[in-house]
Amino acid sequence: MRLTPVFLLSATDVAHFPTPAKTFGAPEIAFLGRSNVGKSSLINALLGSKQAHTSSTPGRTRAINFFALHEGAGDKKKQRPTLIFADLPGYGYAKISKSISAEWPKFIEPYLAGRDTLALAVCLVDTNIPPQPSDKVLIDFFKQTQRPYLVVGTKSDRLSGNALAKSLAALKRAHEVDEVLAVGDERFQGKCMDRIKSFQEEGRTILFVSHSPEQVRSICDRAVVLSDGVMVGVGNPGEAVRIFREGLLEAGDVLSAHAEAAPEETPEAALEFPEPGGTWSGPPSGQHAHVESRPVRLGDVSVESPGLAEHRYMQSGDPLTIHIAYEASQPTDGVVFMFEIRDVKEQVMIQWDSQIIGQSFDVPAGHGQVDFTCDAFPFLDGAYSVVAGIRNHSGGVTYDYRELAARFEVMHTGRSTGVVNVPFRVGAAALAG
Repeated sequence: MRLTPVFLLSATDVAHFPTPAKTFGAPEIAFLGRSNVGKSSLINALLGSKQAHTSSTPGRTRAINFFALHEGAGDKKKQRPTLIFADLPGYGYAKISKSISAEWPKFIEPYLAGRDTLALAVCLVDTNIPPQPSDKVLIDFFKQTQRPYLVVGTKSDRLSGNALAKSLAALKRAHEVDEVLAVGDERFQGKCMDRIKSFQEEGRTILFVSHSPEQVRSICDRAVVLSDGVMVGVGNPGEAVRIFREGLLEAGDVLSAHAEAAPEETPEAALEFPEPGGTWSGPPSGQHAHVESRPVRLGDVSVESPGLAEHRYMQSGDPLTIHIAYEASQPTDGVVFMFEIRDVKEQVMIQWDSQIIGQSFDVPAGHGQVDFTCDAFPFLDGAYSVVAGIRNHSGGVTYDYRELAARFEVMHTGRSTGVVNVPFRVGAAALAG
């Protein structure tokens, strides 16, 4: 789901803080750190646009800058913000006027200590320098006031793996915290996932909130779908993802590239979700919601392989073809077709699209079909499902998407075990001496 950032105001006094009339009581996340720690760069990366000011001269932020994040974009942007970011002034830079620095506590401490809507404080520390006493003062303040906080190490991409590990260990010892999360590289993502998995193995309950279906599938045992604060679906992750994706798709909210939508603007559609606890299976047969903004839609999706028609299963190593039929209401250029194959645990085994081999299609109006063929499908015994989708060449617009579009089973008569049948050859030779 797309979030649009909007600058609210700058505040240098408690009286200037945004009122509930501006924020609608949305939760706020505050970003704090020493000058030149990379705070503005991180905020801009999270916002997806250059909203926070970055400068070669550290300490230029001299007020609390508030940004509202709204769901949707353009005419479909919701008035009520989902989240508020607060960019606080940096500290610890000697060239800043002492008169200005003296004024900071007068409005910063009341914000941190008494702001009712402050949900999380993100304390940024530089992993490239030794632990700083000023950072510890800030972290100790949050411990004493029992404010939720998170310590994040910046500029970790400048360090090697061993150097980063030593730096993070030193920061944890100096600041007396259990964890310092490092941003900037793939290792950080892997560490976060490992941490979540360790919590699960310990039997802890984790509340994971995300718009990423793939992460929900891989992490969660049970999922809830919310729309405007109302629970509209609950069940296993696969079912919840289906409700989430198909509901948004039928509302047209997945279409984010306005230039590639229909020529005429259409009014914002309401989400048509099921009653709480129910399931949602799309519009009634024969009704195509928002065809004008979705020029290409999925038709029948089927799987073909020798033996499937007669035995309802295919042999490992047999050819496999996935047929994806489509209907185009208007000529559309640069169309990409995709599919996923998932196992019974909803784990993605294969994710493939026509653009991987450099192929997109200029689709004329009417009906057609795209076939994906594997000459020797290598999977061993198992039951699998197919997910199908259609998008534009840049990936910014999803025209259609369908979970559980087709199913098939594979049987393997050989002695190999595991997931994939890989034919190896064995050779032996005597070694001299």
